[in-house]
Amino acid sequence: MRRSDTNHVSGNELERCIVETWQTVLSATQISVDDNFFDLGGDSLDMIRVANALSRCVRREVPIESVIQAPTVRKLAAFLETIDEPISTLALGPVTKRSLSQRPLFCVYGLYLYKELADTLGRELPVYGIHVPAETNLLRPQSSQRRWGQRNRLSVQALPSVEQLAQSYIREMRNVQPDGPYQILGASFGGVVAFEMARQLRAIGQRVQLLAMLDSFAPGFRTPNSIEGWIKCMFEEARRMRPLKSLTETSGWAEHEKLRHQIRSEAHRRYKPQPFACDAVLVRAEERLLFPGYKVDPLYGWDSWIKGRLTVKDVPGDHMSILSSPNVSVLADTLRAYVDHDKYFARLAA
Repeated sequence: MRRSDTNHVSGNELERCIVETWQTVLSATQISVDDNFFDLGGDSLDMIRVANALSRCVRREVPIESVIQAPTVRKLAAFLETIDEPISTLALGPVTKRSLSQRPLFCVYGLYLYKELADTLGRELPVYGIHVPAETNLLRPQSSQRRWGQRNRLSVQALPSVEQLAQSYIREMRNVQPDGPYQILGASFGGVVAFEMARQLRAIGQRVQLLAMLDSFAPGFRTPNSIEGWIKCMFEEARRMRPLKSLTETSGWAEHEKLRHQIRSEAHRRYKPQPFACDAVLVRAEERLLFPGYKVDPLYGWDSWIKGRLTVKDVPGDHMSILSSPNVSVLADTLRAYVDHDKYFARLAA
C-alpha cells in the first residue's frame, strides 16, 4: 500500500470526513487528499462500507460507484458537492479520441470487477460499467431493512429477478446508446444477466453485436451424478427455504459476501431462460470451478438456450483471476477479435 507524505487534508470538512472514513475502512493511519483509493488497497466491499459511512456524514445517499468515478479524497469531495442525481453508467477506463469513435462495450453486474479490463481496452473503445440500484440496495443496512419491512430478515420472493435486472440495465444502457448494435459483456452471474438483456433487446427489434459471457453458467449447467451430488442438492434446497439475514452497521466482509452470494444464487435458480437465435462468445477459465458430485456440461449449459453460433475460448486463470493481471491481457486479446463483429464474420465467411 502507498502512503503519501504531502498534500495532507486541509480544513475542508467533507475532505476530513472522507479521510477519516478511508482510514477506518482501510485500516490506514495516514492518507493524503491525492492518494488513490484502490492504490491504498480498497476493493468492492470497501466501496460499500465507504458509501454507507459517507451517506451518514453528508445526510444523503452516496452512490457506491462514486469511488470509481472519483478515486481520491480531493476528487470525491468535489464530486459529492456537485452531484444531484445518482450516477448509473460510467466509463471504467481511459477515454481517448480514438476510443470515442468506437462502439462502446457495456459491462454488467459489477463495476470494480471490470476495472483492469477497462484499463486494458479503454484506449481502443469506451468500456462502460452500469450500476442499477437493485444491485446494491440490499447491501445497505438501512435500506435493506426499510425496504423489506423486517428488522433482520429479507423476503426471498421480493429479491430482484434476472428479468428485472436486465430491464434496469437496458434502460440505463440506452441512456448512453439509444439504439444498437450493442456490445454487452458479463462475468459469472453477470453473463446470465447479459444473456437476458440480449434476449429482451432482440425482442424489441434491437441488434446485439456482441454478447460475451465470462466463465458464466446457465441454469441447468450441472446435474447430480452421485449420492454426494444428490445430498448437496437437498442441503441447497433446505438452505433456500430459510429467510435471508439483512446487514447491520457492524456486518463484516463475510456477511456482505454471503448475502451477495445468496442473492445471486436465488435469482439464478428462479431464472427460466427462453432460447433465441443469437451469436455469443463463452470465455472459460482454464482453471475450472469444481462441482464434486455433479456432471457439468462443457458448454456450461448455454447451447440449450443460444440458437446461433456459440464460440468458446479458454483463457488462463480461475473464475476471478481471468479479470486480473497478468491474465486480463490475454482476456483483452481474446475479446479484441470479437468487438468488431462485422469484420469477424467477414473473416469467417472468407
